[in-house]
Amino acid sequence: TWMLSAHSDIQVSSNSCWVKNKRGGLRGPSVKGGLVSLNMECGDIKSDQTCIRENTDFYGADLGGRRAINFDQCETFCRDTQDCVSITYRASDSKCWLKHNRFGAYGPSQGDGLRSMNMNCKAPPKSAFGAYGPSQRDGLASLNMNCTAPPKSESGCKRIDADFRGADIEARTAESLERCKELCRETDSCVSLTYRVSSNTCWMKNKRGGYRGPSLKGGLVSLNMECGDRRAINFDQCETFCRDTQDCVSITYRASDSQCWLKYNRFGAYGPSQRDGLASLNMNCTAPPKSESGCKRIDADFRGADIEARTAESLERCKELCKETDGC
Repeated sequence: TWMLSAHSDIQVSSNSCWVKNKRGGLRGPSVKGGLVSLNMECGDIKSDQTCIRENTDFYGADLGGRRAINFDQCETFCRDTQDCVSITYRASDSKCWLKHNRFGAYGPSQGDGLRSMNMNCKAPPKSAFGAYGPSQRDGLASLNMNCTAPPKSESGCKRIDADFRGADIEARTAESLERCKELCRETDSCVSLTYRVSSNTCWMKNKRGGYRGPSLKGGLVSLNMECGDRRAINFDQCETFCRDTQDCVSITYRASDSQCWLKYNRFGAYGPSQRDGLASLNMNCTAPPKSESGCKRIDADFRGADIEARTAESLERCKELCKETDGC
């Protein structure tokens, strides 16, 4: 069975169908004649434009620049693009910048001839303890307006001689693993940690399992603040590593050298294939439902994020291929 992503392009002249694993492709739509692009799930509801900032730049955090005929098309490009939450538009040369952060990377700044907008005008709830949690600073006094910390689970699954590498918020000194866990509970967005006993170093992290999941490293103890513990070895331990890792949905294991690959896509990038000595598993054996809805973008390219290119006799067949392909 061929499986596709949630988004696709089709070139009518050649019957080429590109199926994709990100809404809007890798960097969002761009104008290109002869192509039709669509997201398998989308909504053409306009954003609340009451928060447009005139002569204001949301500098940085760009997903990429492209041309748009007007501000409304720039907004549509953002709606079509995964991770886009704000835009900046310059009418003089029809330049549209899509951004992955509200107000860009550094906040609003003066920019003559620019219009900027957050797609959601309402600010998200404020974080407790600032961005990185409490730290010692002479001469400063700090207070949370609500002294009750958000609930954090007391459960934890210690992984001895394991490193949750990357996704660090910051490193602090803690006299024990219990103190390291307390620092994580006090720090907004901390969901996992790695602790080195020899140096009392506590790394607090904003992703379960760190950036790429657990790896073996002597002298370290790692844990997720919320998890279900099940001691396992071999293939079962590989499965445990996947449970510990944010975004992990499938695994492949090779017993001959105990190699474990964690994957963020069901069936990997290209679907199942015959390979001696390997065992593979989707963590959830039931495939997610596919939507029948779609929003055609005429003369538009969703460039990048390709799973593969196939031949399809029509746009409808291209959509069928996408619905049949996991991750499309």
